[in-house]
Amino acid sequence: MKRIPIQRIAFAIIITAAICFVSPVYLEMHDMPNMSMIEFMFKYDKAFYMENNFDMIRVMNNGANGIWFTVFLPLKVSITGLFSFGDTMQGFWRLEYIRGSKRSYRIRNFFNICGVGAMGVTLGYLLYTLAVIPFFPYYTPLVIPPHDGLPEEIINSPLTSLEFLGNIFSKLGILFLFSFLTSAICLCIFLATKNRYKAVGIPLICFYLLINISNSLSVKALDARMYYVSPTAMVAGSAYTFRQAFNMSFGWLLLAELLVIAGLYVLYMKLLDWRLKR
Repeated sequence: MKRIPIQRIAFAIIITAAICFVSPVYLEMHDMPNMSMIEFMFKYDKAFYMENNFDMIRVMNNGANGIWFTVFLPLKVSITGLFSFGDTMQGFWRLEYIRGSKRSYRIRNFFNICGVGAMGVTLGYLLYTLAVIPFFPYYTPLVIPPHDGLPEEIINSPLTSLEFLGNIFSKLGILFLFSFLTSAICLCIFLATKNRYKAVGIPLICFYLLINISNSLSVKALDARMYYVSPTAMVAGSAYTFRQAFNMSFGWLLLAELLVIAGLYVLYMKLLDWRLKR
């Protein structure tokens, strides 16, 4: 894959942003009708959002909270990198692999395929985030009403600009790494099967099952943290919530993802050599 597939990246960006906009809105209101984020944006105003504590951080998390954002992640990352690589596998890739440096070929293709796949998803989520900024308040106060003679109390404070940007970039970083990891999984399955549909379909089904299992566990245990037993929850939830559920620092979370990616690279290397001999 020698050139960046711009059209496929643009398609992945659009698909990712579209899924964010059609994701369901979650509010603790029994009379709240089911609606997508894009409907919610144009139906209510900032006064309603302030009253219901629906600020920018919550909007950002909501965009990736829909089950289909994660379930279709293998497809979104494969549209760009893996499908382009699959096209080259029909040609003279063996000649290129043998004549040049095998190590250079492996590293270049691994990071091109997985990096380009993760880039489309991350940029699509960033596009969604930038698009919703004008519609929602930056900060909504969490108010404890007066009780037992005590005055009304606001229990949170607005994030500083640095904290807000830090939250955005931590979300984008986690999403990029998990998308990179997902792309590496799809790549390994493709090399093992030489079938791009299995490479996308197997992780897609696994993600769907993992999400439903973790949902069931959280309902049965009456503990919302049980939702995060599934690694796919790194996409759906904020980095802070995931780390809190596992009592894990941000550095350890990044290290865990990088170790998994390293393991997948070793598997990819073995599968590429095995495919060369077949």
